[in-house]
Amino acid sequence: MPNSMNSAVATRSTRIRAVSLLAIIVFALLSGCGSDGTSQINGNDVAWSTGGGGTADSDPVPSRPSASAAPAPGPRSHNDSEAPANSGPDVSTQNESKPAADGEDGSGSPQRGADGAELGAARSMLDELEVKVKEHRTGYDPELFDWSADVDDNGCDTRNDALRRDLKDLEIEAETNGCVAIAGELDDDYLGESYAFERGSANVDVDQIVSSSNAWQTGASDMSVDELREFGNDPLNLLTVSANVMRQKGGGDAAAWLPPNEAFQCEYVSRQIAVKHKYGLAVASAEKDAMEAVLGTCAD
Repeated sequence: MPNSMNSAVATRSTRIRAVSLLAIIVFALLSGCGSDGTSQINGNDVAWSTGGGGTADSDPVPSRPSASAAPAPGPRSHNDSEAPANSGPDVSTQNESKPAADGEDGSGSPQRGADGAELGAARSMLDELEVKVKEHRTGYDPELFDWSADVDDNGCDTRNDALRRDLKDLEIEAETNGCVAIAGELDDDYLGESYAFERGSANVDVDQIVSSSNAWQTGASDMSVDELREFGNDPLNLLTVSANVMRQKGGGDAAAWLPPNEAFQCEYVSRQIAVKHKYGLAVASAEKDAMEAVLGTCAD
């Protein structure tokens, strides 16, 4: 039994390394910073490689390293109260630079849209996914995924990494070492609309494209602690979107839910496939059928 378990972990680790190389090629953005006195970053130009996100159905409220309150599991919104205790309310009036994270050279962020080569890769990966009846696995706890940890040791929690990546016209709170996003504009891929974000509002949240609850039922229950943490904070699987729409999705797979914005469905399904392939997760038969149907509508 130990040999088979070691073999399974080794197989998963090999798959993770292989797909990570593909993710680096597929998903890249440039970084930038404003110069008008207020720290600003174009969210579409900020890349990061190992971040985290929440799910509508389960994930806990993220916290800064200095926070002490334990998040409660179950459905809830991710709030924006994770600023360091010594940071003031003022917006930074100088260009603070956050310590560089792995991949912040543009190698680790999702790319908008998918070309023919990427669609071909998605189709190939989908064919390689194991098709299984979704099982009810006991022991699920969203805290096992360690959501919003500072997994890349850049001094900033995953939620704020995600916000800085996905928001544009970004404002950063002063004295947070370029970490805490307090305002910006979101181009919401789920809705196909743009609207403002302010820290403390409930209109925006960070979604896991493959929810942790779905992952648990399709293979994550066999993952190691480190693999669960990586999955829970992987930028490939994270997207800042409307909190209301995220809750409508819940933990649903592609057969149960797709983004209302049809123009984003190809990228959404391609990202789900890439995540499931990276972590060796299975798909249900109906889920695979739904994914194939969406990919069939995508332009080559």
